[in-house]
Amino acid sequence: MVDNSAKEKNTKLVSEYILLICYSISRFSNTAIIIFTYWYVWEQTNSAKIVGLVGGVSGIAALSGLVTGLIVDKLNKNTLIISCDFFKFFVVLLLYLSIYIFGFTWLICCIALLIVGVLNQIYSPAVRTNMITVLGERRISSINGKLFTIEQLSIIGGASITGILILSMGVLFYLLISAMFLSSFILLLINNKISHHDQHERSSDSKSNTRYNFNLFISDFKSTYIFIYKNKVLLHTMPLILILFFCFSPFLVLLGIWSDVVLNKGAVGYSLMETFFPIGMMIGGILTTILVRKFDSRMVLSLSLFLAATMTLSFSLSKNLIISLALLTLLGVFISLANLSLVNIQTEIVPESLRGRYFATSQTFIGIVTPLGYTVSGFLTEYINIEFIFMSIGIVFVLVSMICYFLPSLKHYIMAQKSKELAQDG
Repeated sequence: MVDNSAKEKNTKLVSEYILLICYSISRFSNTAIIIFTYWYVWEQTNSAKIVGLVGGVSGIAALSGLVTGLIVDKLNKNTLIISCDFFKFFVVLLLYLSIYIFGFTWLICCIALLIVGVLNQIYSPAVRTNMITVLGERRISSINGKLFTIEQLSIIGGASITGILILSMGVLFYLLISAMFLSSFILLLINNKISHHDQHERSSDSKSNTRYNFNLFISDFKSTYIFIYKNKVLLHTMPLILILFFCFSPFLVLLGIWSDVVLNKGAVGYSLMETFFPIGMMIGGILTTILVRKFDSRMVLSLSLFLAATMTLSFSLSKNLIISLALLTLLGVFISLANLSLVNIQTEIVPESLRGRYFATSQTFIGIVTPLGYTVSGFLTEYINIEFIFMSIGIVFVLVSMICYFLPSLKHYIMAQKSKELAQDG
């Protein structure tokens, strides 16, 4: 009995590491293919309009999350994860062969990014949901923290390594990316052999799949939004997350202008800021796992947002590159802590049967709000001093931190969770 228990524990540990490695490979490859495709389309067309069109069409993939969540909840998640990596490998390989044989066509690049984007809308929620199912509810904060850290590392690594390899590899870079997706696919197949994910899947899923029709699809589609509406914590915190991402997005757009106009450091300063910010986010992802075990999630959330506001307001007054880098790193830490605290709370609230839909839906909303933030911030920069924009973001962070601290639904939920934990310990 003890041997079986130890064996199961070791199998889960191996499975966790393989999933995290595969998630790292996949996220890195996703970042790399987007950056490379934008550059490649620009090099071939010299048209900012076509690059924008490619980005806009591929961004439509975010809307697929309204449907892909149902797929995640209804089908075997382990099979979905494996299938997504295989199809990404196949699509990128076809893209390379198409360019190699028939020559460059920006429309093919556009379609490839769109398909990969839709597959990612299945892949990410499936990985998160599967890991929680396999490793247990008590590991939610740890799982979210690790996945978030990987996502930040993929941004740093994907951007920097792609920049290095672009000139030396050219279109062969697509072949490298397809090989990376293939390696992840093979690792997942090995993981599937040594572990038994299927036993964690609900048996009811397989039964419902055989007689799934349009009416059930509509019913399941509605159930996600009905659940969010009826659950006060989700209803109140979802808009807060969207506000945070809307306010957070200008940092991805305006840092280049800030480096050039305010700091007079040009591309060098911009590249440093683009590196230090996700490093802070990565550190925050690691710290979240530790802090939520020791402190009230509402307190961590509210204090992190208040400190993020302080860093943002200080950044808006900074005219020195070193100070700006330090403030951006700390801002990344506190934004990460706040975001993950909210995600952990929401993950705990959403039942297993709805998690795929909820994660995919939240990804969709964020995918809509973030580009809107890009657009608004870029538009405002034409008419408003850039320092004032960052000051306004800091003020919004202060207001959101106060709302989170005094929000009755969140306060009652945290108190209920503490009572539940005390009862279990007793």
